[in-house]
This record gives sequence, structure tokens and C-alpha cells, in this order.
Amino acid sequence: MKMHLVRVSMTLLFLSLSFPASAHLENNNPRASIAFLGPHVITGPAGATMPGLFKVRVIDAQGIPMAGLKVWFYNNLTVGTPENPPPPASPGSFQGLEDPLGVITDADGIATSPPYRIGASSHDVVAGIYGIAGPENSVVGFPPLVAYFHLNYAPPEPPASPPPPPPEIPPLPQGSAAAVSLTAASAPTLASFVLALAILALFHLRKYRLTGDHRR
Repeated sequence: MKMHLVRVSMTLLFLSLSFPASAHLENNNPRASIAFLGPHVITGPAGATMPGLFKVRVIDAQGIPMAGLKVWFYNNLTVGTPENPPPPASPGSFQGLEDPLGVITDADGIATSPPYRIGASSHDVVAGIYGIAGPENSVVGFPPLVAYFHLNYAPPEPPASPPPPPPEIPPLPQGSAAAVSLTAASAPTLASFVLALAILALFHLRKYRLTGDHRR
């Protein structure tokens, strides 16, 4: 089994060097074709696990689903040019399973990848049917059927900034509190003084009137 996976890996490495990095299909085989089911350009945050992220359907030349074919899913980290260098070695993984990972098409010709944990790089994830990579695919032969999914890594959002501190209230000048207290305390005394002046004025006014009446 290990030797078979090594041969498959070398085959996929050789073939992936021939194709550019981006989402597209390679359908150059007259006996069958492969198609995306669902999105083929995917964006997600690093560390997120997404079930059934990569799904393809295979049909023959008459449009009949092809069951029993082995679709190889793997991270394509070998493709790169000076303008589009290869991604760093921090891709996602199929939940710890071996890469490449073989999935058999069902009665509807559909192959779905197991849950995929997104890594910290943007790159292609390939679903390929290679006639030279296993006896299951001998009916397809060569050239291979290949679907390139493009996975965009979304870096985590920066943490929200803390709210600004409340403005500082300057301290009162020294003695201001005492002045306020003195004003509040002296208010009743002032009112009593004004009342006393009013009573005294009434008293003198009454006396003046009485004196005036007596003189008359």
C-alpha cells in the first residue's frame, strides 16, 4: 500500500508541474469528463474545518455517470512562477489522512472529499483521475481528468481596538470646596438679616405715622 501511494504521489507530482495554479478543469480525454459540483473558488479562515469542501462528478462520453473510479484529492504545492510563486509549506489537510487521498465515485459518478482543515496559505487543491495511477481508472486511460479547486486563505481579522479612556476631569482649585460650603452655610444667615431689616423698617414706618397723627 505504501509503495502504491509513493508511485501515485510521484505521478501526481509530475503531472501537477504541467498545469498552472488557478481554478479550472482539464477535460482532454474523449472517453470521459469531470465537472465541479459546488463552488470551486473557496475562501475560508485558517483552522476552519469544512466538510465536503471539494466535490466532483465524472461522466462518460454519453453523459452517463461513471461509478467506481478513484479520484485523488491532494494539495498542489508544486506549481509556481516568478509572478505566482508556490505557497509556503503550510497547507490544509484532510483531517490527518494521507495526501494524496483516494475517493471512489458513487453510483452518480460523484466523489466528495472528507472534511478539510484550511491551512495558512492560498493554493490549489486537486481532484484528479489518472488512468496510470491505479487499476480502477484503466477505463479512462490517458490523458487524465483533473479539477483544480482554488483555496484562498483568509487571514484572521485583527482584534478590535479597546474603547478610548474617559476624559480626565481636572481637580478643583484648592479652597473651592470650602467656598461652596461657606456659601451654602451662610445662606440662612443672610435671609434672617434681611428679614430683621424689613421688620425694623416696618416698625419705624409705623412709629412715624403714629407721631404724625398725634401732631395733628
